[in-house]
Amino acid sequence: MTDPVPLNLLDALTEHQGYETAVYCTYGVDLAFFEEAVLRPLRHNRCRRHIIFVDGRRYAETIEQWRDCAQFVGHHYLLVPIHLPPFQAFHPKLTLLLGQQRGRLLVGSGNLTFTGFGHNHELYTCLDWTPDKPEVLPLFQAAWQFIEAIQARWGHNRLAHETLRKTTYQAPWLQQTEGDSSGHLAFWHSLQSPLLDQLEQAVGEERVRRVTAVTPFLDRQALAVAELNRRFQPDEIRLVLQSEQAVGDVIALTELQTQGTPLTLYRFGDSSRYLHAKLLLLETETAVYALSGSANCTRPALLATPEAHGNVETALLRRAEPAGYFNYLLPADLLPDHPITPAEISLRLPELTAVSEDQETAVTPIHLLDLRLESGLLHLRIHWNRTLPPTSSELQLRLDTAPPVFLPLTLVDGQQETGVPIPKESRGLFEQPISGKIVVIEAGAGWATAVSNALWVTNEAALKQASAAGWYGGSPAADVLAAMAAESEAEWRDLYAEIQRLVLLDVAQVSHQPIPAENSSRHAKRTSLPAVERETNITLATEESALALAEDEVVATAVSHESELQAFFDHIRQRLPGQPPAQSAGSPSVSVTQTVTKRKWTPERHTKTRFVNLVKKYIGSLRNPIYRQQTAVRDSLIHYVVFQRIVWLLHTHQGLDTAEYLGYWRDMNAGFFGVGLSESPAKSPLLRQHCRYAWREEWMETAVPLCALTILWQTDQIVTQQPEFIPAEEWAAEKWHILAFLRVVVDWDNLRQNLESLVPLAEVADLYGQPVEELELALLPWLDTGLEEIADGLQHWLATATFDPQAVTEPQQANLLYQANVDYRRALFHLYQQMGEAAKQRHIANELIFWARRANDHEESHKWRELLIALYRAEGDERGTAVALYRQAQQHLRDREYALAEQLAQEALALANHLRDEGMKQRCERLLASIEFLTR
Repeated sequence: MTDPVPLNLLDALTEHQGYETAVYCTYGVDLAFFEEAVLRPLRHNRCRRHIIFVDGRRYAETIEQWRDCAQFVGHHYLLVPIHLPPFQAFHPKLTLLLGQQRGRLLVGSGNLTFTGFGHNHELYTCLDWTPDKPEVLPLFQAAWQFIEAIQARWGHNRLAHETLRKTTYQAPWLQQTEGDSSGHLAFWHSLQSPLLDQLEQAVGEERVRRVTAVTPFLDRQALAVAELNRRFQPDEIRLVLQSEQAVGDVIALTELQTQGTPLTLYRFGDSSRYLHAKLLLLETETAVYALSGSANCTRPALLATPEAHGNVETALLRRAEPAGYFNYLLPADLLPDHPITPAEISLRLPELTAVSEDQETAVTPIHLLDLRLESGLLHLRIHWNRTLPPTSSELQLRLDTAPPVFLPLTLVDGQQETGVPIPKESRGLFEQPISGKIVVIEAGAGWATAVSNALWVTNEAALKQASAAGWYGGSPAADVLAAMAAESEAEWRDLYAEIQRLVLLDVAQVSHQPIPAENSSRHAKRTSLPAVERETNITLATEESALALAEDEVVATAVSHESELQAFFDHIRQRLPGQPPAQSAGSPSVSVTQTVTKRKWTPERHTKTRFVNLVKKYIGSLRNPIYRQQTAVRDSLIHYVVFQRIVWLLHTHQGLDTAEYLGYWRDMNAGFFGVGLSESPAKSPLLRQHCRYAWREEWMETAVPLCALTILWQTDQIVTQQPEFIPAEEWAAEKWHILAFLRVVVDWDNLRQNLESLVPLAEVADLYGQPVEELELALLPWLDTGLEEIADGLQHWLATATFDPQAVTEPQQANLLYQANVDYRRALFHLYQQMGEAAKQRHIANELIFWARRANDHEESHKWRELLIALYRAEGDERGTAVALYRQAQQHLRDREYALAEQLAQEALALANHLRDEGMKQRCERLLASIEFLTR
């Protein structure tokens, strides 16, 4: 085999785009080198999330050595220390780059330093995954599982955990079950089993003829070399060492030879560069095994796990035929022709400690696990060392600035987390990287004694801003969609390319999933929607699934906020027609006359066809349950608004006639709002993700309700003037359905305020070429129309959302249905309030108390009970008030809120006495007795 081209690690990291997360595992790290040579070009390539897992002792050195030159630690990337017991090291060397459709894995011997990436002799393997390379998928998954295990076991940085979850969400291929490794390539680590045990199992019964070991470190007694001989009984062991640089004991090697070990030494010929590569080659009669990675030929690296006083190591095993396949790894300068005797080589003796560079040997009573700045508070997560005496209560958090800043800190023995307020005058300190530790001020001595390790502060706001900042720099295509005016065919083509690249990213992720074929009739497509509805069960085995669902939604929302699609959407909304780029999208002073100053270019036929096909693809995705469940709600909302813009843009540029425009608009609403669906949206895998009141802020921030109301109004005008487009009965059903859907997910009073303020409405007014004041007057009546019809629709959804909790086996699905019952009733309550139906309001409030508790929202349940009491009082219904007070007191008692329970029970008793209701009086007295007993 010919010699491969030497691998340039920096080029390997930065030559491709398409990665969004980079995870590094290293023993040591040079922060100045990393920030300039690795982080900067990767961020330029739009790789935005970076986590470095580093040995805890070397982490401490970064604070001492790089305090003055590290610019971005804790701001643009996370540095996570992995603390192992004395004489052990976190020693893996790997880099994992991950994106939606691409992955790159680098496993080798070099640390994340200048010497490890260029000056030393290192050995690295570079592997790439793309969808057309399923054979390497198991290696990437194994590497990812190793990283997750590291974080779960030793990584206490909360934002690192969140970043890994975001990565899993954006690179779902890491969780796929597809892919079958050929067996000739495997990723190994030492967390559960020693590397040499794994190697012995892989070789199996094959007879090993020769072992070749290249290593910069041996243990003092050469135990690993001896164990290689004992297990494999080779005819020869070739050991390559660098004179004056390698660590080992010549006497131990001489004794091995004397004892009969077939050991032959070779001296590495290049003295100008440090030989830091680690390689084991095992040659059999027909094949060769190559183990390369981070493991030296020592006992902690090869013969033990972290539980057995070993290191954390990573390696790649490759098996190839014939036996000389990997000879290219042993050039003449590495493996000379002539062996040497032990007397001909000079080795550095191992230090007495296994971790020779250890500068931090003191055991501190408090271990600082996480130090995070969030919302004006420094959040500390700690672990107490209970083998040491209790610490003085006069603790302070020292920020290592010049001069140092001390913040008062009170910890209770056993406490795990606490928050420290940041004084106003000190907040500017956190604009740059800063570290901190817990100290005790010695009384009368005037100096501080450290009682914890030091950590870099993770600035959560800066980190999130770095993930999103500069993600989208703008383009002429975005400006076209902002101004809603294309002046040339080139602008149409640019817009098409940009929308296809950005908006359809999520569609592409599930493109392998079947999408129902479109019928020729749009009416048929809408009425056939329930036929393609199919439940996609999400089976979660524990009662914690509801919490897992909420966490998944948090991750999806965070990823969406940081996405290029979100940045693209924000860019559009910040460039209203006729305004300079810095003009706020919310300015009510926008002049609509400026909207039409640009020449409107009608797209050529083939361009129009491409846009229409793009719209059809989006409509098709709205009928794909897998797509709807895997897309972040915020992204789904943005998709809807962007495609509404595209259809309107085509219509206003004579690319679509009125009938075509209405048809595509109705198709979008059929998929997005479920028009034509007879059952509750909560039971539809297409709708249940975004038809929830919990997403009200995202709905308003993306202006979907204002956009939908405007289209309803415009379509109503068209249908009134030209009823042949849509039958009246069919149109009425559509608009009442959409309005009911909006009432479920939107705070109606807030929507009215948005309309009356004109500020958010200006964006939509510009989009549809309407004076903002006139559009406001046109839309306000839509907030008060069709109340009876909407109420009937909501009642129908309630009927179809009723379920037997015992019959639902998936807790996640039960939680969704409970929440849907709350959301529908909340919408009904406000609807009846608008209609002046007090009795119906009280009835719905009673039901909301029950369903909110079933949804585990106790705060919401209390809110509705208090509102119910207020309703009874407003009506002058003293008996109803007494009953409501009594029930609320009961609930507070169950929640162990005894003071509130007693207060409400006393009020209920007073009303019962006033009404001379003996039954209620006795119930209140018994309740008060129970409260008194439990509070003793």
